[in-house]
Amino acid sequence: FFIWETLRTLVDRKLLSLDMDHYECRSNEQQVSQELARVGRVKELLLSKIVAQLDPPTIENLKVAACLGSRLYPDILQYFVAPEPVSEFLDRVAWHGLFTFDQQHNCWSF
Repeated sequence: FFIWETLRTLVDRKLLSLDMDHYECRSNEQQVSQELARVGRVKELLLSKIVAQLDPPTIENLKVAACLGSRLYPDILQYFVAPEPVSEFLDRVAWHGLFTFDQQHNCWSF
C-alpha cells in the first residue's frame, strides 16, 4: 500500500515519469530522495500514533492482514484473525481509519 501511494505521489508531483519510447523511468534523484525521506517521516509518525492506540493482538492481526493483500474479504480473513470474531477486528481497525469498506469489490481495503 505505502509503496503504491509513494509512487503515485512521486508521479503526481512530476518527480517520476515513464519514458515509453525507451522503457525507462525518469526522475530527479535528489528531489525523489528528499520526497522519499519526507514521506517516510510522515508515514512513521502516523503509524506510531495509530499503533500506540492498538492492543497487541490487533497489531498482530494487522500484520497478518497485510500479508494477505490490500483487499480483505471477511470470509477469508476469519481463518487468520485470532482469537476474536473478524467483524470486531474489522470494526476496530476501520474506526482507527486503517481499513475502509470497498463497496465496488465488496471487501475491506487498506
